[in-house]
Amino acid sequence: MTKGLSDRVVMVTGGASGLGLAIARDLMREGATVAIVDIDGACAEREAQALRAAGGRSLGVGADVSKCGELSDAKKQIEDALGPIEGLVNNAGVAVLGAVHDTDDGLWRRVMDVNLDGVFYACRAILPSMQARGRGAIVNIASIAGLVGVPNMAAYCASKGAIIALSRQMAIDYARSGIRVNAIAPGTIGSTRMGAALLGSDLTPEAQARRLAKYPLGRYAEAGEISKAAVFLLSDDASFITGTVLTVDGGMTAY
Repeated sequence: MTKGLSDRVVMVTGGASGLGLAIARDLMREGATVAIVDIDGACAEREAQALRAAGGRSLGVGADVSKCGELSDAKKQIEDALGPIEGLVNNAGVAVLGAVHDTDDGLWRRVMDVNLDGVFYACRAILPSMQARGRGAIVNIASIAGLVGVPNMAAYCASKGAIIALSRQMAIDYARSGIRVNAIAPGTIGSTRMGAALLGSDLTPEAQARRLAKYPLGRYAEAGEISKAAVFLLSDDASFITGTVLTVDGGMTAY
């Protein structure tokens, strides 16, 4: 079992499905109290109820991360019910296709609102509680798309690169407050809704083979392989790690 997660309250955005839900479940197994925040509030509470049935302590809250007021309300609801939040996973995100010349203003703004502004708003809501307690850990889910160019994904690459830069900057600002901030850059997770949508944009065998050939391990990631990295970075086992970007990508960025 990892150190320091027992009874620690961790908020996971986009936690009702996919990678976020895998993180929530792994946190519960490590003894953390898990607050699932998702735009689908009913689904968030349903998954929280499942965690409670499995012996965990959990709460589901509906909130759109692109709206700072909703995140502030979610933070208050969580802390009133569960206690101070000492861990945060910014996982909520959207992925859309489009190069610069065919990405309209609305599409660009939507990706930035959720992927980047959502991280900023969640961190701004939670940081005062962490500062008051003199400890905390934040994990921002970025992407290999924030480290390398991915064809036809201008807005997504830009948003994930910005998350990486923000994570490093925050690590410097809040280290003296006992708060660690790291990012994870996953490769493609084929089993999630987002991964399936991206892989399904061109279903020809040639396109699928080209994508898979980029991964030296010869396969895509499983959500649990990424979630365990998030749990580690939140735990006291990672107490001397801050400002880093952990790539969990099957060797894709080693080329």
